Amino acid sequence: MRVVAYDPYLSPERADDLGVEKAELNDLLARADFISLHTPLTAETRNIISAEAIGRMKKGARLINCARGGLVDEVAVKAALESGQLAGAAFDVFEEEPATSNPLFGNEKVVSTPHLGASTSEAQENVALQVAEQISDYLLTGAVTNALNMPSISAGEAQKVRPWIALAEHLGAFAGQLTDKQHRRGGDRL
Repeated sequence: MRVVAYDPYLSPERADDLGVEKAELNDLLARADFISLHTPLTAETRNIISAEAIGRMKKGARLINCARGGLVDEVAVKAALESGQLAGAAFDVFEEEPATSNPLFGNEKVVSTPHLGASTSEAQENVALQVAEQISDYLLTGAVTNALNMPSISAGEAQKVRPWIALAEHLGAFAGQLTDKQHRRGGDRL
């Protein structure tokens, strides 16, 4: 299988390391036979698979969402399944949870399962170990992997960007001292 990935934080070098082809979202939608979502739900990703995005997909594509409810317009998916634009869909997350009813339920082209991600004790232990290793890597080498708000960087790259990060922190602190008003983000004081 040829894997094509859309991730604005994925560097071309990391894509090569993973053996995937990096593409823009519209290109991926037009080319992929199977589209599998693996992203957090943010303001930017809410309804990333909208009626418009589904219209850009290859006719007969299949959609898999095991990431987060809210990434997909479920009513648009139902319409696309009925029209034949989508050949099938698989979901274990939904906009409203717990999902007791949903426009996709009962459709023979949809597989829906309970969301069980990281529910076993083994999965919880593996996640805890992975997080501990990633924090250790950051503290020891400056390497960042799997961050939600920045691209992954190697220890070598961390060395190169460390002065710029320090500069940004100092400029932010300086800018904060230039005003007598408190800065707010989403109603919280910074």
